[in-house]
Amino acid sequence: MRLEHTHRKKKRLEGRFNWQADLLKEKDIDIANLKVQLSLKEAEAAEAVRRRGQVAIAEAAEVARARELEVLKERNAVLEEQVAAIESATASKDVKLASLTAQTAKLTKYLSELGLSYDELSFKASSLKAERDGLVGQILSHEVKLVVMKCLQSPGYLAALRGVTGHVVDKGMQDRLAADFPLHAQRRAHREASMVDIMDLLRLEGPATKTLEASRLQPSFEQLMLLIHWLEDQVVIRETSLSFSLDVAHSRVQILKREAASKRLSISDDLVWLSRYLLRT
Repeated sequence: MRLEHTHRKKKRLEGRFNWQADLLKEKDIDIANLKVQLSLKEAEAAEAVRRRGQVAIAEAAEVARARELEVLKERNAVLEEQVAAIESATASKDVKLASLTAQTAKLTKYLSELGLSYDELSFKASSLKAERDGLVGQILSHEVKLVVMKCLQSPGYLAALRGVTGHVVDKGMQDRLAADFPLHAQRRAHREASMVDIMDLLRLEGPATKTLEASRLQPSFEQLMLLIHWLEDQVVIRETSLSFSLDVAHSRVQILKREAASKRLSISDDLVWLSRYLLRT
């Protein structure tokens, strides 16, 4: 009985042992599963940490990108303002360029007209200079001729001229008498030849002879004949006419001088106006 009881107890213990062994195996399996799950959880946790790091990095990058975007937006706004200012300046420059182009065309036209005006002024100046030289020459010629006429009308010169003329005529008559020429014809011929030579020497020449004053200054045979024939009281005939001629010539010279001065002043005024206009532009 005891052996049987021991045998039963042994079987019972073996069954319990097997059960506990199976239970331990199951627990080992559970432990292994838990370890696997733990490792999985650790891996998941590591992955979560890694992902959280990546998310943080991505968030930081996003913040940086947002800041960079704000900076770019600000720079874009500044650049847009600069573009607007440049476009406005370009428009004003275009308007100014159009104005300068119009002014350039106007100045070019004015300079061409100014060149023509300058040529005209130069021509006028040269013509006025030539006219002045001609007037000076005429004045000098008139003065010389007037001095000669006045000298011819002086009593001393007339006396000497009459003596020389008489001597020449007498000598000619004596020479012609030797050749049997008539006395009266020879005396008249020599006297008229002498008078013609004197008239040719005293006669004015050139354009001045066409004026009224110059025609009055031209010596004539009748005037010289009147001057040669003296009166008893030693008064020269036609002195009043010569004085009148001198007054008229002097008046004409003054008028010509005033005209030349007015023309010179007109040219000077034109040149002053031209220089002022060029300085203003």
